Amino acid sequence: MYLQVVRGVFTDKSTISKLFVNGTFECSVLEDKDRYLEEDDNKKVYGETAIPRGIYTVELSVSTRFGVLLPHIKDVKGFTGIRIHSGNSDKDSYGCLLVGTYNEKNPDWVSGSKKALKALMLKLEQEDDIITLEIV
Repeated sequence: MYLQVVRGVFTDKSTISKLFVNGTFECSVLEDKDRYLEEDDNKKVYGETAIPRGIYTVELSVSTRFGVLLPHIKDVKGFTGIRIHSGNSDKDSYGCLLVGTYNEKNPDWVSGSKKALKALMLKLEQEDDIITLEIV
């Protein structure tokens, strides 16, 4: 399974992207501010920085923080415990990807996050092959 996050809206607090599953739009994603770590990883601000663009392996595992099965984004340089989970704003992210619905009237927020996560998890849990995530 191929997941692609296409970043597109950048604010002083957050980054809004579109998540595609095997080429089909799934939902929006909110991350922390994009500081372009792939160019200079010294720009990282703990708890307030989006992960670098790149290609990652995703593994479903039980989150120690949330106690439920969630996608774990593996081997992110300079980060640990990066997940795809529910949440609404950069305050909920800490580098993780929050799924939901984006509304241009509130650029630092996604709504319907639990519903979006449930729909995504239904697809991911049926996957037997490797799950790859590309962030562009």
